[in-house]
Amino acid sequence: MTRDEYDRYLACFNARDYRAMCGFYAPDVVLRMLGYAIVSRQGILDFYGFFHRHVRETIRITRFVSDSEFLAIEAPTRLEAIEALTAEDLKRAGFGRLVTLDKGMTVELQNMIHYDLRGGLFTEIRVGVYDPGA
Repeated sequence: MTRDEYDRYLACFNARDYRAMCGFYAPDVVLRMLGYAIVSRQGILDFYGFFHRHVRETIRITRFVSDSEFLAIEAPTRLEAIEALTAEDLKRAGFGRLVTLDKGMTVELQNMIHYDLRGGLFTEIRVGVYDPGA
């Protein structure tokens, strides 16, 4: 996948254009993050539909490496809570291990995101959060 192709995906993600995002996912895609495995296009859309009702998430890229089967980025990610994200909300949605956020709270994360590709589509996405100062 080229940087231009990925930038189109990222623009869809940052704009919350879920229909367009689906065009980048294989039907059997798996998103792995923070101990969760979210399976299928619909599973990912359901997660982001829930999460983005509470949080404005913006990703930018500082490093990008890709070939026809694998893509890796370093991605500072900003989370802005537009609504409170409570422990009850998270538990009800099946994501009780995620961190709660109070309305108005902003969190900056440093993510490493790895994508497996098949036919130009994401088949597996693995998100790791790290502390670059550690």
